Amino acid sequence: MRLIRTLTVTAALATATAAFAQGAPEATDVASVDATYGKACAERVSKELCGCVIGVANVHLGDVAERQVFYEYMMGQVEQAKARRAAFAPEKAIAFNMALQKADVMLRDRCDAIKQKDAAARPAEAPKAP
Repeated sequence: MRLIRTLTVTAALATATAAFAQGAPEATDVASVDATYGKACAERVSKELCGCVIGVANVHLGDVAERQVFYEYMMGQVEQAKARRAAFAPEKAIAFNMALQKADVMLRDRCDAIKQKDAAARPAEAPKAP
């Protein structure tokens, strides 16, 4: 399933920061959702990769609630995303599923190269003491 691939592509984001996981107050606009995600994401991976994911959301997800679910998936908060997604009306759920599939393809096409570049750069960093 493409959603699984999306989660795999963003495995580096799976260890979300506590600030995002415990959630800042419910965001009411796209800019605040993006800012919250961007801050939490940048603590784990490059700003370039975070910007790529936000760019994908800009193309396919204009609704605040949909964008929050998308970012929760990206941050590895699958249960929270599933719970929020279950509250969608049937019509919205269908539209979101289609947008999520398109976003998955775009993530692969646009963001995988950045993710691979980031992964290649990580071994060059100084190893941390155990």
